[in-house]
Amino acid sequence: MSSNQKTKKIVWGVTIGLAASAAVLSAVISVKVLGLLEEVGNQNREQPKQITASEIASIVQDTLEAKERAVSAELMDTALAPWEAARDVKERVYGNPNARFSIVTFSDLECPFCKRFHNTPKEVVDASSDNVSYEFKHLPLDFHNPAALQGSVMAECVAKELGNKYAWAFIDQYFQTTQTNGGGVADLDNFAKRFGLTSSQIAACKTDKNIQARITGDLEFAREAGVSGTPSSYVVDTVGGKSIQIGGAQGAEVFMNAIRSLLEDDKEQSEE
Repeated sequence: MSSNQKTKKIVWGVTIGLAASAAVLSAVISVKVLGLLEEVGNQNREQPKQITASEIASIVQDTLEAKERAVSAELMDTALAPWEAARDVKERVYGNPNARFSIVTFSDLECPFCKRFHNTPKEVVDASSDNVSYEFKHLPLDFHNPAALQGSVMAECVAKELGNKYAWAFIDQYFQTTQTNGGGVADLDNFAKRFGLTSSQIAACKTDKNIQARITGDLEFAREAGVSGTPSSYVVDTVGGKSIQIGGAQGAEVFMNAIRSLLEDDKEQSEE
């Protein structure tokens, strides 16, 4: 081997050794740097904040209220679902407000027969393909007051603040919850809050002259029609102009027969 070859071999070996050493050193430095950064990060990390008892109570309260709102929203969806056909109208009408036939019912929210009857007109409407509507008229009877009147006021409060569909859901849930015969719903204000009303809205509705006028108007309408008991209904043909009165908690077939009778009368008049 020539001297030049030996020299090249030595240089090559030194170069490889230096490269290996540099790689090892770089790895060691990297590990140390990472460790140092982690240590610095740990030192700079904020210490856990000390929470007072009142703050804990506030957090717990907020969590419970959030959970309650979520549950209320779910319950509200369930309560509203059956009343989707209630359009956004001022009157307490379920179904097509322009339907040819309307079942107009005078009802008392504390009347046990009204409670049993309430869903019957709804069944007729739901099966009518928009040809029948159901209109609720307030007739809180004296011997069921103040609970019956208070329930009517709150139903109209829900209608005013949240809309017609919510009012129908409220009436339905009231009937399901009330003790009837003047026993009312336990804590009516809190019951109404489940539908989204606030304390200030509830307080304002109790003295709202428009709400009072609406209920008074229904009472006067009942007196003019000679209605003194509940439930009392009229099946009205808005085209033919005739109506049939149906007293008591009758079944759906009675109302269907009344509609058939009105149709036959209109047909006979048209043929004359």
